[in-house]
Amino acid sequence: MTAVEPELTLSRRSGEQLALALEHIEDDYDYIIIDCPPFLGSLMDNAMYAAQNVPIPALAEDTSKRAFELLFDHIDALERDYEIAIQERGVVINRIDIR
Repeated sequence: MTAVEPELTLSRRSGEQLALALEHIEDDYDYIIIDCPPFLGSLMDNAMYAAQNVPIPALAEDTSKRAFELLFDHIDALERDYEIAIQERGVVINRIDIR
């Protein structure tokens, strides 16, 4: 675990905070995995902005379709707002009911 100085988390745009903190350590690692809560908000915005590569865990259920639509709309909005490209969106099925 790496301590982050408070001044590194200050940004004009709040979605850039995690990226600024990781800037100082990213050369020390081959991969950095960012895990965030499963809801759209500031934590997820920071994670997607910092990573710009998004594997999406999902349930293999019909109800996941609407969640995908909301998530992809949110990703599109982040790309427009921050003028970034979030790449390699992959879906990982994390629970399957075999009954």
